[in-house]
Amino acid sequence: MRVRERILAVFCGIVLVAVVARGVEYDVVVLDPNASCIAVADGKQAGCAEVADANGQWSQHAVIWRGEDRERVDLNPAGRLTSQVWDTRGGRQVGMADNHAVLWSSTAQSVVDLNPPGCEYSCAYGVWGNHQVGVGIARTVGEHALLWSGTAESVVDLHPEGFATSRAGGVWNGFQVGYGVLLDGGQTDWRALLWFGTADRVVDLHPAGFRWSCACDAWGIWQVGSGVPASGEYMQALLWSGTAQSVVNLHPEGFRWSYAVRCWGGRQVGVGDDHALLWSGSPQSVVDLHRFVPSEYTWSGAFGIDSTGRIAGYVGNESGRRAAVWIPRWIPVYRCRSARQSACVCTIQGGEVESLLTDPNGWGFDGVLCYVPPDSLDPNAMPVYRFRGRDGLTRFYTLDRAERDKFFREPRNAWAYEGIAFYAYRPDRRPVSTVAVHRFRSVSLGGYLYARDEQERARFAAKGSGWTYEGVAWYACE
Repeated sequence: MRVRERILAVFCGIVLVAVVARGVEYDVVVLDPNASCIAVADGKQAGCAEVADANGQWSQHAVIWRGEDRERVDLNPAGRLTSQVWDTRGGRQVGMADNHAVLWSSTAQSVVDLNPPGCEYSCAYGVWGNHQVGVGIARTVGEHALLWSGTAESVVDLHPEGFATSRAGGVWNGFQVGYGVLLDGGQTDWRALLWFGTADRVVDLHPAGFRWSCACDAWGIWQVGSGVPASGEYMQALLWSGTAQSVVNLHPEGFRWSYAVRCWGGRQVGVGDDHALLWSGSPQSVVDLHRFVPSEYTWSGAFGIDSTGRIAGYVGNESGRRAAVWIPRWIPVYRCRSARQSACVCTIQGGEVESLLTDPNGWGFDGVLCYVPPDSLDPNAMPVYRFRGRDGLTRFYTLDRAERDKFFREPRNAWAYEGIAFYAYRPDRRPVSTVAVHRFRSVSLGGYLYARDEQERARFAAKGSGWTYEGVAWYACE
């Protein structure tokens, strides 16, 4: 199977355009001064902050901010002068402490030194599951991209043949991304690279018409980064899906420069002209996040995004830089479908999405179905109940309590109640700006499908589609 085909196989060929987050509003929480948020996941923001020791000497420490009150936890290991966090997922953080790549589990005491034998310098930039990626530098071999599995001894050298240097910046499932410099690069400097676990399984993502490129992060079929056009001098944000030819230039109109840093679920974050930016797969989808920043701050940057849509970064002015996090007022509901397309899962849980996409049974990712309130505090928001069918794949969702009770009365082996999936609005208690999410049922396949997009709704409602329209399932935020 070719590399491109392998990537698409993960998604069963089902890739739809995600709902653009133009209508989503954000509240910006400004954290500590002289600090930056670099990553966000699992209710924690991670980054770096200037910390004074007992003698009043300042140094940079890796930190996480956790909980509703954003309590700061210092991750700097005992005996180390400085440290940095570069990524966090699944309760783990990666970065560097005194020129050694390190791995944490949310406390300073949990630190694991990943520095391989013989390396004078190493740093870990990305983490996913039990895998970490980064770089190691040794006098004997130079700068090499590295892949770890939780220990220094597990290291895999990803450095591809024919390259002078290489570095890995992001990891998702079995994919790693970064960049390399060819031994004989000519007019080309950095080249974006995509690996599949070993040095000899590498794809050159460098797009035609660019002087240099680099990839920073990966999620699903996508890779994000930036490059400089051969005819230009400023970097531009880029998005790939497995090949150099698949590149999408995310650079928004009216900006002088831009770059993308991280991605999750079809959305990308980065910086353009000193403004934090959010994309949903195209330059037209860009959202300038700086418009949500308090007016006293003149510049900002976005460096991390998680499944809830929270974005980690910084804001700043002439007085300095402060860590910040953008918190969406509504959270995304993601839609995944089984290979046979009769089973549809709608979920706000990022862990469930990633579990489905890495399931050997084959699930496709359709992106963001809609946005809903984050909790039940909105008096008009109603719980959407979820049931699982006997096949283990089919899900049924309803905010109608009578329907819920009907499914409770079904034979015990027909449907299993899975609780409240999320909160949404019913027709008689919906805000004016909400939009409809429609429900379809396939009698022959026994499955249910939920559609937000009007073109998709019309397609499934068409005669002969095999789907029966059952009306509006719930209303969601625009």
